[in-house]
Amino acid sequence: AATVSISQLLGLAPFLELVYKRFTAPITEELFFRGFFQPTFGKVINNQFIGVLITAILFSAFHLVAYSGSLEKISGLFVFSLIISLGNKLVGGSLGFGIGLHMVYNTLLS
Repeated sequence: AATVSISQLLGLAPFLELVYKRFTAPITEELFFRGFFQPTFGKVINNQFIGVLITAILFSAFHLVAYSGSLEKISGLFVFSLIISLGNKLVGGSLGFGIGLHMVYNTLLS
């Protein structure tokens, strides 16, 4: 039986981080924020626009630690979140647009 050493696993860390940032995070975050929170808030509050704003605030707050609390970066994420939400609405509510845009965004950042 083949065994894997710690050094071999650690050698995979950069690759795994790349996969997480470019694929896993955009898919899970879009499903969570635009797929669950946004429609839920829109229905509960009975106002889709407020649902989009609350979701954008939560999306930005979710990234506070990753961006070390940088107001500039968090503000940019707030706008990015609004763009994703608008884009999703323009393409008929599909999350595919947002997931794709999120993947491109994360790829450009890494």
